[in-house]
Amino acid sequence: MAMIRISVATLCACLAAAGAAASGARAAELIFETSFEREDPVPWAVRPNGGGHWNIKGTGTWLSLGQDDYIQLVVNGVAHSGTNSIRHMVKHNEARGQAYCDLDQGYDDLYVRQYVYFTCPGGKYDHGTGAKIGRFYSARPSGYKNLDVVLVAGSWQDASRGADSNRSLSLHYNGPPDMPDWGALYTGVVFEDNRWYCIECHVKLNTPGQSDGLVEIFVDGEQRGRKENLNIRADTDHKFNRLLAGGWWSNGGSAECTPPADGVQYRYIDDFAVSTNYIGPIESGALAAPKALMVTRP
Repeated sequence: MAMIRISVATLCACLAAAGAAASGARAAELIFETSFEREDPVPWAVRPNGGGHWNIKGTGTWLSLGQDDYIQLVVNGVAHSGTNSIRHMVKHNEARGQAYCDLDQGYDDLYVRQYVYFTCPGGKYDHGTGAKIGRFYSARPSGYKNLDVVLVAGSWQDASRGADSNRSLSLHYNGPPDMPDWGALYTGVVFEDNRWYCIECHVKLNTPGQSDGLVEIFVDGEQRGRKENLNIRADTDHKFNRLLAGGWWSNGGSAECTPPADGVQYRYIDDFAVSTNYIGPIESGALAAPKALMVTRP
């Protein structure tokens, strides 16, 4: 195979230009991103006495920080990048800890990426009968029906899928019964504890009256599921303008999650990003040497 000879100066110039172009394209594509390094921890920690209150004021882009104290900003703790992340703590059944991110407009086609990490001190993380760990949401004026697509870690409404289904990943329709029900997308991905997963979901809304919508799930940069030719919405008034980080843990009516006996376990979320194009995992930044390339000095 013929060798390509190129000077060091030319090679460095080409790589620098390519890197700058890639960085610029990625920055332009992203609608929103955060690694939680600049978030103010106070609004994430403060809750009214007794908890149980919706729409607690958030900070910056975050409209609401959900209910109780089950979702908090963790500083100098478990993090995928930097030192900060947000943590959903599960103490009991129906543990709600979620943060709504409002977008500046509605979108028909979105990719949402988040890194997640499951851990259970002294035991194994129990995914219950299903935990909502992400949502694409169409927030509309009062009196209108909202479109809701949820990302679920667990066997939500699908206990027949076997013993490992309680840790699998799936995407579900979660709207009113008289709206188009496109079903669910199951990936077969089974989560392990104490490691980070890059989860990216893509939802493209259909043209009303046509079945041309699709949903996809990518895990660690690999497509693990795709479902197309879908009827997801009935009209163009439904667009995604709100996204959820965090979740809602459910165990089908059981009082506590087990193990451990005290029912305390955690899910961490980091490097949350939104785009109209595929985002992908965060790379290390190292450049691989081109194959069959001989570098010569001038």
